[in-house]
Amino acid sequence: MYTLYTDKPELFKCNIDLEGASISDTKARLVIESKDINLLFEGEISSDGSCAIKIPKLKDYLKENKDGIMKLEVIAEDTFFSPWEDTFNLKASKKVTVEVTSSREELIKESRPTISVEVAKKPKTPAKKLVENKKEIKKAKPLTEKHGVVIAKLFERKGVNLKNINKKSEVVNKILETYLRTYDIKVKPDQLLNEILLNLK
Repeated sequence: MYTLYTDKPELFKCNIDLEGASISDTKARLVIESKDINLLFEGEISSDGSCAIKIPKLKDYLKENKDGIMKLEVIAEDTFFSPWEDTFNLKASKKVTVEVTSSREELIKESRPTISVEVAKKPKTPAKKLVENKKEIKKAKPLTEKHGVVIAKLFERKGVNLKNINKKSEVVNKILETYLRTYDIKVKPDQLLNEILLNLK
């Protein structure tokens, strides 16, 4: 089980060994799923395959002692992987220090894109390695182009649709404020609003 904290940001690190696809065209993101809400955080992958994903303080999104599932998702050109998954528990950090390290392993060589991810747990916890079979999907757009889709889904979960969006301005504003505070969105407000309305039922 992976431990997350309500009162301090964290840096999730892993190492991605990719074969058969360019690392420069690869995207990584961390998905945190709970009964109440799903959170998605984008990562940065360096040329040597080191991946770092910033997780902000979660007290605004989840309550202490919540648990759920964490997933690492990787999109390499036209191939989607979900190579790592673990349960998580949320608590206050107090004076606990957490360190996540990573190490590299040799890849199983195949002619098509393959991926291997290893995430080391907290000290004294054995590292867990999972390799997922390839799943072909349509060409994935960069995550920065999907903000309208994600926000529209958040609206729908809170009962907001095209017919009642004007009456639920308080819910809409709260969702937008939280989302914009979490992500560095480079889309113009008018364009973002059009994307949301196009994806809202």
